[in-house]
Amino acid sequence: MAFETFEKIIDEVSGKVFSIKFTGRGETLLNPDFPKFMEYLADKDFGEVAMITNGQLLEEDHMRDMARCGMDRVAFSVDGGKKVYERIRAPITYEEIINIVSGLKRIRDEVRNKRPFIRIQGVNRALEDEREFLDVWEPISDEICFLKYKDYSAEARNAPQATYPCPLLYQRVMIHWDGTVPMCINDEYEESRMGSIHEKSIYDIWHGERFREARRIHKKGERHRVYKNCAICALHRAGHGK
Repeated sequence: MAFETFEKIIDEVSGKVFSIKFTGRGETLLNPDFPKFMEYLADKDFGEVAMITNGQLLEEDHMRDMARCGMDRVAFSVDGGKKVYERIRAPITYEEIINIVSGLKRIRDEVRNKRPFIRIQGVNRALEDEREFLDVWEPISDEICFLKYKDYSAEARNAPQATYPCPLLYQRVMIHWDGTVPMCINDEYEESRMGSIHEKSIYDIWHGERFREARRIHKKGERHRVYKNCAICALHRAGHGK
């Protein structure tokens, strides 16, 4: 995401939404402008600023920026223990990610700040030894969460036939790197493009006809017939994660 795009987003929503989160189908720290993003957030009005990261590119300068500029919550995707983690996340090693998270906690403690809150996210199916995992991460984090395994592929079985309105259409807006607004956080391929922040304001897109029509269709229980992204959505699959 270009800094100018980020600047436009923050100027529009500061003081008007409770939280913003750096997440999606990419790694936030790949962006060379990340320090500028943090600096720009320093005096803005949000109840919470959060991010999800694999942590591999988190350097000490990033950590100090996050502690100084108001990053409230950081979730690290750690998957499982050493063997599984290193198979999934190579070339980084398990010891390296432990040191990175330890470094963030150390810097946070040095500046006597309780933020950012550090969360470790593992996947239950990838855990070899739950107690061993907890022994490693409990001393250097504030929260450990074991997520159910989810198959997000379009070919996965048990495609949803949900008839209730999806709450995502009322909860949050997703903005992709180039300013495109998809229908929701699970419309990563932009099957249902709702607009662009370079053409309309975020407010006008969220309250515009495309979102209103999507909410009407969801209320009718017809989302999986009308929208391809809804028909393959992993969020509501029957038996999902079992």
